[in-house]
Amino acid sequence: MPDLIATFSDRCSDPRMRTFTRDLILFLGFQAFVLGAFLGLFYRPALANPLVATTVLKHRLLREQVPPRVILVGGSNVLYGFDSPTIQQQTGLNPVNMGLIGGLRLDYLLNEVQCQVQDGDLVVLALEYNQLLARFGTPRSAVILAQVLENRVANVQYIRWHHLRKLADHGLVSQLGLALREAIKRARRLGRNEKKDMPKVNEFGDLLEHRDQPMQARARQHRPMKRRFDWSVVDGAINRLNRFAEHCRSRGAEVIYTFPPIPKVQFGNLAKVIQMIEVQLKADLELPLVNRPSQMVFPISYFYDSANHLRGEGVFERSRRVADSINRYREDIQRTHCNQARE
Repeated sequence: MPDLIATFSDRCSDPRMRTFTRDLILFLGFQAFVLGAFLGLFYRPALANPLVATTVLKHRLLREQVPPRVILVGGSNVLYGFDSPTIQQQTGLNPVNMGLIGGLRLDYLLNEVQCQVQDGDLVVLALEYNQLLARFGTPRSAVILAQVLENRVANVQYIRWHHLRKLADHGLVSQLGLALREAIKRARRLGRNEKKDMPKVNEFGDLLEHRDQPMQARARQHRPMKRRFDWSVVDGAINRLNRFAEHCRSRGAEVIYTFPPIPKVQFGNLAKVIQMIEVQLKADLELPLVNRPSQMVFPISYFYDSANHLRGEGVFERSRRVADSINRYREDIQRTHCNQARE
């Protein structure tokens, strides 16, 4: 080892090696500058993935929505599957739809919300089953997270060490390649009228553009959850939910849990697995379950392009059912308080 260090030291002291190192650094720095300038001129994150870009609107709404608030938390089943005006009308609460993409997974979705909850808020957890069954970690999830950070750098505060590892392994390089391809496409369109195909989202963060679209064939093919899973992952997810609920309660907010929508045919195929999950949640989850999985079953025709994404009447029917669950929960709480006051 001493001989190796001595050899390396001798080479570094060689004027030719110092010149080569300097030129290499200058060359790489120039290439990084050119690449950065090209991306700065032609790459627009909001145009590359418009759906992910709605994170900016959602965080502004989370910051500015007036109380009393109901905050809807989950993946794309929340983005696609709620009509906030219906919930507002039935409950009197002002909604904030924080739904984006389920692949970001549970820890990130909760981190986004927990520092922004306020006294009097009601947080509705409408989590896809896979939020309980799978950890963050697929290459696709890492790319999506990189795109989220591109659109809103402040979201870096919601990521943790395990997110950083996956970003380093999969997300950053892949997203750099995607960004470069998008920049090249945009540069080729220079001088033409650029069509900004941004998603149609209302003032509460609900996605609207899919609602009047016909059901896509792939809605029948998509499996909404795993058949085999690690129960330790479920236990870890429940512990994380309990910590989140305790944090919200310490701020004067309440948290409830509603099951996600699922097509009737798939519910029949996965009934045993879903029942096992429901039993585990009832036993260990330290926050109210305001409905049962069977109450969130809908005809396949109510779904758009996957078993998580409702369309048309499905959006309104699901919103009415969840609003009814919220009202029953609040009535039960009020009744309990009245009984305690009498005692």
